Amino acid sequence: MIHAERAQSATERALWRLMLDRMSAAAAVLALVALSLSSIGDAKIPPNQAVSDGLVARSVYICSK
Repeated sequence: MIHAERAQSATERALWRLMLDRMSAAAAVLALVALSLSSIGDAKIPPNQAVSDGLVARSVYICSK
C-alpha cells in the first residue's frame, strides 16, 4: 500500500495495487486452509456404528459343569 502511494506514475501505482490484491487473496486462502486444518485435527472419530447399534452378533459362551 505504501509503495502504491509513493509511486511516481499511474502505471507503477496500478502495478503495486495489483500486487496488493493478489497478495491479499493469497493470504485469505492461506488463512482458510489453516483454519480448516485446525478443525480437522479437533474432529472426533465416531465409533463403529454397527457395533454400537448391536447389529454385529456377539459370541456367547455357556459353561456347564
